[in-house]
Amino acid sequence: MKKVLHRIFGFSDTEQVKESQSTNNSSQAANEQPDMNTTRTFTELDEEFAHNLTQQGGKFIYCPTHQDLVDNIAGITQQWSLKNLACYEQSIKALLSTIHQDIQITKANIADVFICNCESLIASDGRIMVTSIQTGYNKVRDLPEKVIVIAKTSQLVKNMGEGLTQINFRHKKNIPGQITSIRNKNSDKTGIDRPNDKQLFILMIEDYNQN
Repeated sequence: MKKVLHRIFGFSDTEQVKESQSTNNSSQAANEQPDMNTTRTFTELDEEFAHNLTQQGGKFIYCPTHQDLVDNIAGITQQWSLKNLACYEQSIKALLSTIHQDIQITKANIADVFICNCESLIASDGRIMVTSIQTGYNKVRDLPEKVIVIAKTSQLVKNMGEGLTQINFRHKKNIPGQITSIRNKNSDKTGIDRPNDKQLFILMIEDYNQN
């Protein structure tokens, strides 16, 4: 994975979770505050997504291995005292069963945090795309404020159009319902939250080999 994703983005010094890969620049990266007025040119979608998400206040961690993914989920839930989790995907439930800590799977309306996979990561604005597969047919606005998203490198796309194309290709004749996107809260810096705004924690893991 590119060097930029070998760091934790969006966590302050007082918000420590397990760092998935050590680099000499990790502490600096966690506290970087890029100038929103500066035009950035990106050569990679992963850099663009990480930049745009964390500019909006979202959290981003690259996980080189499955164990790093498990450890970082455990770190987030422990750091924020998130004991009641909601999820609707069997793969997520199986993953959570490997975390040796006091957490309970419960309904979305009483959970501390929602955890899910996603359909796409939109690099151009730091949004994630989800469907009823991830939300269990709940409206996004009814999900907990904190959302942990497990994403794959192959799910990075440039814009919403490419995201919809990816959904159509992946699901073909069985297109899921409730296709929507989620931004980080206050991402427009106006202080006005949209119904689908959440506090996002994005954990990304490789799902294909790169040269």
